[in-house]
Amino acid sequence: MKKIPSIIKSIISDLTSTNSLLPRLVAVFMVLIILPVTTIGIITTKAASNDLLKQMEDSISTSTLQTSNCFDQFLDKALNVSVQMIADPAIQQYSRYMDTDSELYEKFELYKDANTSMMGINSTSNDVNAMIIYSTGEALGDLSEKADMDAISATDWYQQVIEGDGKAVWIDYGDSLKVNNPDRYAPMSLLRIYKHPNKYKVIGISVVSVNKEPMIKVLSSVKLGENDNTYLLTPQGKVMTDLEETEAEGLSDRQFIKETLERLKTEDSGTFLSYDNDTKCLVSYHRSKNTGVTVVTTVPEADINSGPAAIARTTLQAGILFTVFAVIFGFIFSLRLTNSMKAITNIMYEAEKGNLTVSLEMKRKDEIGKLVASFNSMIANIRALVHQSKDAAANVAESSQTMLSISSKSSLVSNDVANAMSDVAQGASNQAAEIESSVENVKQLTERIAQTVEKTRIMEADSEAMKRLSDNGIEAIKDLSTKTEQTNSIAANVVKEITELSQYVKNIDKITNILRGIADQTNLLSLNAEIEAARAGNAGVGFAVVADEIRKLAERSNKHTKDIQLLLENINRQAQSSVRLVNDAENAILEQSSRVTETAGIFTDISNSTQVLSENIGIAGELINEMNIFKEKVLASMENISAVSEQVSASTQEVSASTEEQLATIEELDRMSADLSQMAEDLIEMMGKFTI
Repeated sequence: MKKIPSIIKSIISDLTSTNSLLPRLVAVFMVLIILPVTTIGIITTKAASNDLLKQMEDSISTSTLQTSNCFDQFLDKALNVSVQMIADPAIQQYSRYMDTDSELYEKFELYKDANTSMMGINSTSNDVNAMIIYSTGEALGDLSEKADMDAISATDWYQQVIEGDGKAVWIDYGDSLKVNNPDRYAPMSLLRIYKHPNKYKVIGISVVSVNKEPMIKVLSSVKLGENDNTYLLTPQGKVMTDLEETEAEGLSDRQFIKETLERLKTEDSGTFLSYDNDTKCLVSYHRSKNTGVTVVTTVPEADINSGPAAIARTTLQAGILFTVFAVIFGFIFSLRLTNSMKAITNIMYEAEKGNLTVSLEMKRKDEIGKLVASFNSMIANIRALVHQSKDAAANVAESSQTMLSISSKSSLVSNDVANAMSDVAQGASNQAAEIESSVENVKQLTERIAQTVEKTRIMEADSEAMKRLSDNGIEAIKDLSTKTEQTNSIAANVVKEITELSQYVKNIDKITNILRGIADQTNLLSLNAEIEAARAGNAGVGFAVVADEIRKLAERSNKHTKDIQLLLENINRQAQSSVRLVNDAENAILEQSSRVTETAGIFTDISNSTQVLSENIGIAGELINEMNIFKEKVLASMENISAVSEQVSASTQEVSASTEEQLATIEELDRMSADLSQMAEDLIEMMGKFTI
């Protein structure tokens, strides 16, 4: 009994610990139960809500349609009464004599018969009340006073009736007609024009009023639930309801009525969600094609969702119940599992401290039982391993001491050899470096000599080219001198020819002067001839004509002679200018000839200098070629010496590296022997912690 409090305390400690497996297993069982139940409940509730909403929409639409059909049948009574009233013989007979001058007694008898017929029609149905109002203001039926036809004719509803041209129209005439007990009638009546039975002219209107009470009963009889309501909208937009007056206050201004009137502009029926005094409702409406009356039904959304809410509550209760079962079952299962794990943990803790004599007995056949059996087998194997490790550690410790002594002696000998080889390798390396530097210098000298040889060859080729160019220049100067002499001769000939041309121009000028004198003389002679012809009269007409033609020829000759003289003057001026230019050219050519002679002398001096330079360059080239052959031999010898030195240095470095590697290996062996000895001692110490 004393163990029970300690067990309970242990269980509570496990449940509140974050490192214990018990609370996690309990949580897993809770999640595996709660999640499926919650998910199913949410899905079921959502599906049920959608189905109920769809069913309610169908139901309310069907109910609204049926209610509308019911009102159509009810209002058909008014239509039948209207037809019956128009077709009644007594009423027709009275109507025939309305506009005649019949005797007063005869009219009174006809009125009595017609009024009796009207009362009979009204007595057949308590739901409607019929009457006929004539254009004279007189009436048959339930009218409290004579009608004011002037006021009635001015109303909008009267104009609608007239425009109907005999078709029945549902109208709310309001206070326009003074009927007895108007509160008992609905705000809608069936009206049409009333025509003379024989003349078919309009003599009044027929009115069939509908009693309100039967319609209110129909509205109150339509019940889909506890809080649903049914309303009636007249064609003029007035609302009829079975609600109390306080509940129906401001009904026309409520949101669902306004939305219904707005939707009626485009659709005759439909279903939508709206609000009625802050209560969200499902609204269905249907307008009759026969009467224009609209039936509106509202059902609060809360009533629709009451079924899904009940499902949700049931699901929640089931979830809580399953959660309790999950906690209990999970607690029991987890408690058994954690107890077994605690026992295994305690045994492992003892083994962790080095006690390898422990073992665990458990009758479970599941994975935990297999784990216990594997643990016992592992402890037995570890005990055997520790026993063998102790013996091996002792042997390793003894052998490591011997290896440590041998490796120490080898390390000293190898160190001396390595120092000697290092000095030899350093000397060989220095020698090889010096030889390598000399070879590099000889290579650079070789490159300079090769560049000098190449430049010398280029200079030799350039001097040859320069000599050829000088020779070509001398030949060109000689040709130029010859051409200059020819140009001088040509210029002298041009001057001579131009001088002769100028002389010819002067001779021509003299001739033109003579011709101009002859023309002037001819002109004077023709003038005298004309004078003489004038004196001779008619006999000298022909002579006058000839004289006139001669005068004209003389004038043209004189004119052309002047033109020739002008041209000759221009030619003379151009010739003189050409002479001056030719003289200038001759002077320039003479000066050019002098410069050409001087240039020829300069080119001769250049050619001689180039010849001497070319010979000197040839001699220098031969000397540099001999130097180039000699440097090849020197370079080959230096490269051979460098190769031998590098081989010696490389061999020395390899021997030194091998010696150092051997020394490093011996030192590593020495260190490993010491480490091995230390590890053997540590292993023996650690093995001493185990109890076997």
